[in-house]
Amino acid sequence: YYQTTPAEQVLVDNSDPGFSSNGNWQTTNQKVGWIGENYLEDGTDGTDGEDVWCRWTPQLDKDGYYDVYLSWPRSRDKAASYLPVTVQSADGTAYTTLDQTPNDEGTWHKVGTYRFEAGQEGYVQLAAGGYGRTVADAARFVYRSSEEPQAETEYQVILTHYDNGSPNIVK
Repeated sequence: YYQTTPAEQVLVDNSDPGFSSNGNWQTTNQKVGWIGENYLEDGTDGTDGEDVWCRWTPQLDKDGYYDVYLSWPRSRDKAASYLPVTVQSADGTAYTTLDQTPNDEGTWHKVGTYRFEAGQEGYVQLAAGGYGRTVADAARFVYRSSEEPQAETEYQVILTHYDNGSPNIVK
């Protein structure tokens, strides 16, 4: 668990100078849960491939590890899955995928934790190469620390409940 102050996060919206895109994107504000004035939909069903993308490039004040998040409102129709995401950081290029099908509008979706240098050298890029309609809005870079954070540990809790003297394990 860690806390940050607003000065330790950088938000880049689709209408900010740090945003760029390529391909057939349509500006809209038909749904709730977007950041700023509007958001973008790719205008296709995902068949254009990775040549259709949105990129958020932050102006970071300090070197360090940042949690990277993307936000989008719910898609009007068939949301995309398996969306290619590229993160360019101080350690090179990393690739992952995101799924927009849960349709939980207005929430931040964590891409991962990456090391960035101060300035505008790094970015996160979302491609419309998935299956379905891609929605793009904003990216958030939240400063975590100057040193590599330790991996988060998942714990499993096992409770033993006794019924008439016999153990009954509950996970």
